[in-house]
Amino acid sequence: MDDNPLNRRPQGSAPLPHGGPTANPYQPPTFDYEPIPTYSDVDAGSYGLGIALGLVFSLIGFLLVAILGKEQTKRGALHGFLIRIGITILVVLISVATR
Repeated sequence: MDDNPLNRRPQGSAPLPHGGPTANPYQPPTFDYEPIPTYSDVDAGSYGLGIALGLVFSLIGFLLVAILGKEQTKRGALHGFLIRIGITILVVLISVATR
């Protein structure tokens, strides 16, 4: 008799049809799970939006973004605010020099 446990049957039972069960021709199901987002995958904000808010709304825009914004937006708002200060100083110097 066969040593395969799938082919074992109780004493006195009818023989298995077609020689018993065969190997499963189908692969087990595979699942494609979405990977868990890492810190680099998570949206870190918008640098351009931060620059625009810092330039247009100056100190108020910078403070709002510093409180509510994401990392890249905060960085952009700081740079936009500093650019705004630089432009203001440049305009004042030109205006004083042309009097």
